[in-house]
Amino acid sequence: MTQNIVPIEKIEELHIELGYQCNIRCTMCYQKDYTISIDPVVWREKLAAIYPTVKKIIIQGGEPTVIKDTKELIELALAKNPEVKVSFMTNGLAFDSYWQDLFVKHGDFVNFSLNAADKETHEKINRYSKWEKVIENLKNTLALRKSTNSPLQVTISFVILPDNIKQMADYIELGKNLGVDKIRFFFDACNLEKDTKLVEQEISKALETAQKYEENLIVEGLLHFYEFYCQKLGVKNIYIEQKEKMACGMCRLPWTNIFVDHFGNLMFCCMTNLVLGNLLKEDLPAIFNNDKAVDFREKVLKNNYVYCMSNCTRNPSPVYKFDWVRFKYYFNNFFTYLKRDPKVAWQKAKRKIKQWL
Repeated sequence: MTQNIVPIEKIEELHIELGYQCNIRCTMCYQKDYTISIDPVVWREKLAAIYPTVKKIIIQGGEPTVIKDTKELIELALAKNPEVKVSFMTNGLAFDSYWQDLFVKHGDFVNFSLNAADKETHEKINRYSKWEKVIENLKNTLALRKSTNSPLQVTISFVILPDNIKQMADYIELGKNLGVDKIRFFFDACNLEKDTKLVEQEISKALETAQKYEENLIVEGLLHFYEFYCQKLGVKNIYIEQKEKMACGMCRLPWTNIFVDHFGNLMFCCMTNLVLGNLLKEDLPAIFNNDKAVDFREKVLKNNYVYCMSNCTRNPSPVYKFDWVRFKYYFNNFFTYLKRDPKVAWQKAKRKIKQWL
């Protein structure tokens, strides 16, 4: 039991969702209200106790570069702890010289969400984006990293969709040519390609390409996508043995990590829907070691990942079935959104129902 009571000083990573403001409109984005922001009390006051000791802060949007509180949060954290490292998932459009300079000095990683291997497909998926500008910002970041000998990790990501599934192998080639450190493949569970033969063919090509560069380029997420795809469409997974060989060890995040969403809800990470508590109602120390938190840690120690999403790359034992914990989380969120905007609430509900079916 003692190992499952953890002082907040042991929290190494804070992942916080500041809001939904964004400068583009991706086709797979599930957000409908881009005005939502977290109450600043959460990051200014409720989380202030961990800034002197936390090692990493991941800021999530929306698009962090256009959320007004992003700069203030980083300045506050750096004032308390000059050694803290900052990370973003960005669409890259506004990742200008200010952000490039900040990240080579204080960044852990920055991920550019390109979602395509060419201009036409990128701008079709990342609506209102500009391929040339994003690539320019990415190249400038890589060049500045090299010239300053910064340890910043630069990655790119790709949400697998019917519109881009034929570009997965080319995307790996693009990442190699650009000189990024890692490529992350995600997927939209509500928008899967129905042609199973095509998916098998494209996964095979992408895995072969990834293997070609495996010594110098990390590629993750392809096998997790295909495992989910096969489960969803009832297809035989020809890569199941390869997936099992890549199984990860025990997840340590329940001891070292917190994720705070825009409601102020605190979880151990963004890949679980078990809300431990709300920072607008309770203090961090009480939430971080409450009964729910201790139970979560005890389950993980027993290799029980019942509270974790099946598509998490850290989940060594994914279970593909109806998840009551996740249902309760979205059910509660639905009623919160319903008070704000009924139209948005029903749009989100329809999407989640489609994902579960």
